[in-house]
Amino acid sequence: MIKRNADTKADFRFLKENQTRSIMSKFVKNEQLCDDLVNLVEEETVTAFQLKDLMRVNHSYDSIKAAIIEQVNKKKLLNVDPRVLANEMGSDDETEEEQKKRKEDEKKKKYGMPTYNIEQLFKETGCIVEKSAEELKKASDAKEAKFAELKEASRKAIYEAQKEAEPEEKKSEEDNTIDTTDKAETKKEEPKKEEPKKEDKKEIIVVCPLAKMKELNIDNEMFWGLDEAMFKDTLEIKDFGPRKKLLKRIAEIKEEHEELIEQKEIDSKRLSADDKTNMQILLKTEE
Repeated sequence: MIKRNADTKADFRFLKENQTRSIMSKFVKNEQLCDDLVNLVEEETVTAFQLKDLMRVNHSYDSIKAAIIEQVNKKKLLNVDPRVLANEMGSDDETEEEQKKRKEDEKKKKYGMPTYNIEQLFKETGCIVEKSAEELKKASDAKEAKFAELKEASRKAIYEAQKEAEPEEKKSEEDNTIDTTDKAETKKEEPKKEEPKKEDKKEIIVVCPLAKMKELNIDNEMFWGLDEAMFKDTLEIKDFGPRKKLLKRIAEIKEEHEELIEQKEIDSKRLSADDKTNMQILLKTEE
């Protein structure tokens, strides 16, 4: 037990050149390559634990070299300003939840967002619709009529409130004026003769949320972070059915992407054919 504790403490001490060579030679049997790598490790810059760790996860001369240089530079940076390194490596005080979120963010950064074709997604969920110019005009006119109605109701409410606050005499005079004006303006309008409508070919217009995405500079990565309210109000997918289908399909695609990420993480820990070849070079002794 005492020996194990002593070894553990030794692993966290910075290495001298001879100690670096002792560890390195267990992983790199080729003397020339081993000497080159040892020369990269400046004294008092890498611990035994760090060196063993990077030797286990890197399987080629180039990757080991890059990892050593990175570790040495981090130590130099720590000597200049410890706050910089703390910011780079993350705080020791982060909670389990924060650590989990950080790792998830790192995975997303490493593997990106789903690559599913967004136009195809809109098509299969019914979010791209074809409407005639007449239908679009009716919808636009209905919006304008509703706005005008609300504006008129607001104007009347303000007028009634002002009228209630005025003296009785002035109120009576205004009522007479309004009645006279109404009578003067009331005229019978003769019904207009409707001209026969010409049978024109209906112009079909494709309504697609992709155009709205382009207009608002919403890229593919931002798209996968949108919620239902944004799909409804920002991308103007007003129809309830297609919008719900879209959200359900997005959830399925995200789940498939998460499974793909997990598989890639597992595969990244396996030795590839190149890794095995590179390890043979490192382990090959000079004859």
